[in-house]
Amino acid sequence: MGCFVKRLLAVCSLLGLLLGSATGSAAPPAPPSLTLTTEPVLGPGGPLPEGWSTYAVWLTNAGGGELSGTLELEVKTPFSREFSHRVSAPFTLAPGARATVELPTHGYASAPADVTLSALAADGSVLATAAVPEPKPNDPLLVDFSTPSRIGPAVRNIGLFLENHAGGGVRVASALVTSPPVDPVTGDLVLPRWAAGYAPAALVVTSGKRLATLGHQELAALSDWVLAGGALAVAVERAEDLRFPPLIALAGGAVERTDAIPGLVAPTVFLEPGELTPGAAVPPGSTSRAIVSTRLGPRPDTASLLEGFAGGNLRPSPWGAVATYGLGELHLLAFDLGEPFASDRWVALKLSDLLRHAVERQVAVALPLGRTSFDSVASNAIRAELDPNRSMRWTIVVSALLLLVYAALAGPVGFWLAARRGKPLRALWQLPIWAAATLALIVTIGLVGKGIRGRARHLTLIEAGAGMERAAATRFRAFYTSASRELSVQPTARSSLIDVVSSDDFVERLLVVDRDGAHLDRLRTRPWATTVVRDDGFATLAGGISIVRDETGDLAVHNRTARDLVGAVLKVPGHGFFAFGRIGDGKVVHARDGEALSSSIGVPSMYSRLHPLGSMLLGPTLDKYAEGLGSALAAVEAQASETDFWPDDVPVLIAQLDGGEGKLKDTGYELDRDRVLVRVLGFGGLP
Repeated sequence: MGCFVKRLLAVCSLLGLLLGSATGSAAPPAPPSLTLTTEPVLGPGGPLPEGWSTYAVWLTNAGGGELSGTLELEVKTPFSREFSHRVSAPFTLAPGARATVELPTHGYASAPADVTLSALAADGSVLATAAVPEPKPNDPLLVDFSTPSRIGPAVRNIGLFLENHAGGGVRVASALVTSPPVDPVTGDLVLPRWAAGYAPAALVVTSGKRLATLGHQELAALSDWVLAGGALAVAVERAEDLRFPPLIALAGGAVERTDAIPGLVAPTVFLEPGELTPGAAVPPGSTSRAIVSTRLGPRPDTASLLEGFAGGNLRPSPWGAVATYGLGELHLLAFDLGEPFASDRWVALKLSDLLRHAVERQVAVALPLGRTSFDSVASNAIRAELDPNRSMRWTIVVSALLLLVYAALAGPVGFWLAARRGKPLRALWQLPIWAAATLALIVTIGLVGKGIRGRARHLTLIEAGAGMERAAATRFRAFYTSASRELSVQPTARSSLIDVVSSDDFVERLLVVDRDGAHLDRLRTRPWATTVVRDDGFATLAGGISIVRDETGDLAVHNRTARDLVGAVLKVPGHGFFAFGRIGDGKVVHARDGEALSSSIGVPSMYSRLHPLGSMLLGPTLDKYAEGLGSALAAVEAQASETDFWPDDVPVLIAQLDGGEGKLKDTGYELDRDRVLVRVLGFGGLP
């Protein structure tokens, strides 16, 4: 009996184990060993603009085995699939290892975007997820490289009166201040590796000591951002900071300390938004905020420490000294970011005023690097300009004529000929033959017009400071395919960022980040449709384009780009516009030798301070020198509608580079049009 009971208990135990394993009552699985954290590279509390920005992702493998998979950052609008994209990056982590990955992404102009981050295994299962900080509104952003920021508490949320160039009056904004995160492993700042990653920022503030600690790639991205129109303010705390080669390059030569300009220590009037009170002045275009003027000078202890700088291209400014570098500015501050300056209200107001200045000068750049929207309706003008279907309208005319001929032959003419031969019913069985022949001809014409092979087209705008050998370039790369294809599109260079420009239909693609940069993978095209990819990067101009005054005071343009300039238009401040059919490489032309153009070009509208490009007025003249140049300028003008194309105080040159960039293919497709436009601003360069 006892033996029987023991056997029964053993059987019950076995059944219990089997049932337990079947019902999942076994021990819970081990917790995942991968942890993720993320925040914007320019610091928490920053915006996710409609242009480029980047996120830093920290990965930690706390387990005992190797981990590999793919990071995936997805950005989408809540109610529409049309505006969404994914960014991925492969990773492999040894046991106990840590890594930092930078992922570029962008928002949308149509609606706020939701951002999610996850790590996926090879089979698609989720290894880990991370909470992504909610982005802030797109107010002017000051990025302080000090961590923690000593100026942030004083400058943050200061109200700014910004000139409303497009509609007149002013608009009110609040200053945002962020600081980049610190890598927990190395202790270094995590900064954008792509210049377009600085697109959300209007002003970057740093000390010379911190600037000297940046890595080569991070320093190159920062310098390129300034070249493309950014504003960098440097507080010089040590004498050796002025001997830092990149700082000398930004300043245009050797720099030395001088005394602060007398006007710097005098009280300054600062304008801030305030509450409405009886009798308060209300700015035009604003009914809810009043102007509060504050007259303030530096405290005596800070005034005694202010200093100035001279050398290179530096000139005195209300903030110390400033030098133009490309389209951007380098500011050497008259004060540093420590005590006693950080606690002086005058310093905080000075920095907010510098932020205002940096924001307002951006209007002179047509396509600021990485800042333009990817889903704007204005991008339809670019697509239309690059769409080969626009040049196939002749097929519609020919097809219409064929249908008219068919209607005549298959109708009255056909029955008349059949009746004349005494067989009127013959026309009835001839109708299908006429219809089939006409259909075949129309289909053949359509195939000939649209083509059976894919092709590519480029439209590039290079915006440069006068005399600069390198400049920011926005490239629109269009792909036209006769069938649905999956493409892998590489950027022009590792320093470029690319994505699809689309304002209507969703285009499936994946932005992959690896050691070679960021490229588009699985880009799905549609038959006989044009897909446009925007490439935000840089271009070289050989020796650059100089704009200087000659000995008579006339404006002279010296072309050293190693290519001819075709259809050039030069705007001379106070003297109008002049056109040149061709400016040969190495040649010099003077404004007085050009063809004077209409004085109506660039005239602002009644309610705007912006000078439009005036492509409708320029088109007939420029098309004589380069076919289609007028329509290309019209597409750029539509894309950059809120731009001051012809500023009052500086010369501007717009032209087409003969021969484009010299490329024959793009992603395996023949490049049948490569149009490169160049826009040069300001004085500068060798005579």
